[in-house]
Amino acid sequence: GSGGGFFMENSILSLNASLIANNTALQGGGAVFAHFGVVNISHSGVTHNRALIAGGILISGSTLYFEHSNFERNALDVLEANLTSLEADEVNAFVQSHCDYLPCGGGISLVDSAGMLNSCAIKENQASEGGGIHIAVSSVDMSRCVIANNAAVGSNGGGVLCDESSFLRMSDCHCSFNSAFEEGGGVFLTMCKSVISNTTFENNTASNGGGLMKMDAVADCSLTNLSFTDNAASSYGGAIYILTATEYHLANGSHEHPEADIDFNGIAFESNRATKGSCVYYDTSFTLHFPNCTNCECPNQTFASSPVSFQLEAPVGNVLDVLTIR
Repeated sequence: GSGGGFFMENSILSLNASLIANNTALQGGGAVFAHFGVVNISHSGVTHNRALIAGGILISGSTLYFEHSNFERNALDVLEANLTSLEADEVNAFVQSHCDYLPCGGGISLVDSAGMLNSCAIKENQASEGGGIHIAVSSVDMSRCVIANNAAVGSNGGGVLCDESSFLRMSDCHCSFNSAFEEGGGVFLTMCKSVISNTTFENNTASNGGGLMKMDAVADCSLTNLSFTDNAASSYGGAIYILTATEYHLANGSHEHPEADIDFNGIAFESNRATKGSCVYYDTSFTLHFPNCTNCECPNQTFASSPVSFQLEAPVGNVLDVLTIR
């Protein structure tokens, strides 16, 4: 069943100074399964739990408040028997429909839910996709969190995967040493409106988009005061990979295609690596504008489209660089 440690429906769970460890669920939520409820966890640890969906905590149609807590070394089991039993459970079947690749959500999985995480650590969790956190049809606000050493071993989103009409706000976070087998080593965004600010991305790895992967043309994205250091992609986009976007809204500028706005401000790059696009790789022809960009002369900075314009605005006192790659 679900909820190896706690199973709850239409109820409230509040934990303080607690440890939920070494639990197993054959379906969803190795530590906690919450359906139509409220989960409050503070100054606690969720560690070494296992399940098919959300090795740590699975939230469905619920609200969570986590603060000063650690979610570490939770993982997911891949068993055909579990997949069969999951299909017979209505709630878990609904959750499963929002995972492109099972198992998903190593530490935390939110589906049709709302969550707030403050001063939490999501570390060393593992899943096929969404190694640290999996977000679908949900709204999540993360502040002062550490997302580190998580892995998406089969697909996308080593640290965080956000998709399906979701909203993600990240501020003052540190995202490091996460890895994805395919795309978005640190963070993977698709159909997810996002606001990410004052956050560092360091030593994340993936096939594409070592630090961050943005893949859609409809969800707005704001990236402000971010630093990308030592991220790597074996193929494209060491720091950032942007795919199939049709219009990029410049700071204080206009746009012709209102489907999606992507705002960049105060982005710093250093020592990122990729076969193409060590800092940024994108696959469509448009002008990309980085106000207040530092260290923007990236080595091996190439792009797919030909020709394209890559426009960089340096801080006051530095030279304004405009690169056209053919």
